[in-house]
Amino acid sequence: MRFIDTFSGIGGFHIGIRNAISDSKCVASIEIDRSASKVYARNFPGVPQHSDITAVDPHDLPDHDLLVGGFPCQPFSINRGSLDRGVLDPNDIRGNLFMSLVGICKAKSPKYFLFENVAKLVTTKNSDGEMMIDVITRELENVGYSVSHAVLNSNDFGVPQQRKRVFIAGVLGGPAPSFPVGSTCDMVVRDILEDWVDVDPKFLAENKLKSSYLNKTPDKLKLDEFRDRYRAHSEGRQPGRIVPVSIIMNDTPSGISRQHDRLYSIDGISRTLATFGHPYFDVNGTWRLLTPREFARLQGFPESFVMDENDNKSMKQFGNAVTTNVITSVVSQLVGSEGFSTEQLSHMEGF
Repeated sequence: MRFIDTFSGIGGFHIGIRNAISDSKCVASIEIDRSASKVYARNFPGVPQHSDITAVDPHDLPDHDLLVGGFPCQPFSINRGSLDRGVLDPNDIRGNLFMSLVGICKAKSPKYFLFENVAKLVTTKNSDGEMMIDVITRELENVGYSVSHAVLNSNDFGVPQQRKRVFIAGVLGGPAPSFPVGSTCDMVVRDILEDWVDVDPKFLAENKLKSSYLNKTPDKLKLDEFRDRYRAHSEGRQPGRIVPVSIIMNDTPSGISRQHDRLYSIDGISRTLATFGHPYFDVNGTWRLLTPREFARLQGFPESFVMDENDNKSMKQFGNAVTTNVITSVVSQLVGSEGFSTEQLSHMEGF
């Protein structure tokens, strides 16, 4: 099984495919972010790398059986700065980068493809009022693929993180693919924490927030004042639930906290990891961010994965990645019926 890994980031698709198909081989990767590409090269040496997908002639790419990619999600994300978040900004060229994937499918005719994006894509329209998921599906069907899509949650595939993403899969000249049905993971954040003797101060809430608006004016809620009013959590393990236990900043005009203003319990699951606004957790009385290795575990990356030396870059990269467990399950179902050898491996050993 030969595959091409587009918008490859640090390699979540690569790991997921490798764990689903033991004899798989990545014959090319495409990623424009140089830091992510360096991490990819360290973990998957020898894979030919390309940078800008729009500058790649698809006819020059090697033949392959499976094309994968998590094309840019920013145009479809609820975090984008648009007044009308239900409509794609026609001036944002990233909203049309999926056409590069269509071009590769047209030029190289891989048997399968699997693409990923934020769940919001399913309800986003273009400037003509068409649903973007219908536009993407139509373009791929015009090339000869049977296409289907589904929104899957990472928490249903073995990691304690709520992460709802849409997966678009296709088969050339065959029936439309189906998707696996997961079940709620029984793990919580507590289960993926590193064993620390001394907490690195740079991850502590008071140090990460000291230069923010939190302590700039007397009328803002100070962290030390907040500790006196902290509502402790004592309900025990709650698999499948995000458990916010209090608000750290609480300064919005509406009085409703933003996600990154909240403190979470490690006896619940993590909210969706992102490229910014990382969540704070009460870790046995210490209020801190999760570490890059803990981010990796929430995304199903193996313990052997070599991360970026810069912690901030590393957390951003994992926030931008796909959950490898989901990829393993989807790819196993997508291509398993064709007789490829499959091998389900555990990502969570050794914690």
